[in-house]
Amino acid sequence: MRKIAIVIIIVFLLFGCGGWKHDFNFRIHSIERELVTSGSFFLGSGSVNGKMYFFMWRDWNGGLKFVRLSHDISTVYEDENNHPYVEVYKHWNLGQKYKIHVPQNTILKEFRL
Repeated sequence: MRKIAIVIIIVFLLFGCGGWKHDFNFRIHSIERELVTSGSFFLGSGSVNGKMYFFMWRDWNGGLKFVRLSHDISTVYEDENNHPYVEVYKHWNLGQKYKIHVPQNTILKEFRL
C-alpha cells in the first residue's frame, strides 16, 4: 500500500493534475523587415554557446524588444494568420513552452548555400 502511495505521489509531482496551460500570447515581428518582400516573414535561428534559439522582435510596452526562444521548447506552425505571434504555455513543474505562429508559406523547407 505504501509503495502505491509513493508511486502516485511521484506521478503527481512529475505530471501534475493540470498539465500544460495557455498563459498568454504576444505578437512578433520579422528581424529584418527591409530585406524581405511583402507577405514574407523572417524568423532568425542560430546558436549561442552551442544552444539553438529562434530570434525575433516582440511587442513590449509600446515598443519592440529583441527576444530569443530555445529550439528545445519551441515549435513553429504555419497558418492563415498574417500577424505572427507566439503562444506561451506553462506547466507548474516543467516550465514553459512556445508555439510560434508564422504566415503560410513562410517556412523554407529547401535551400542552397
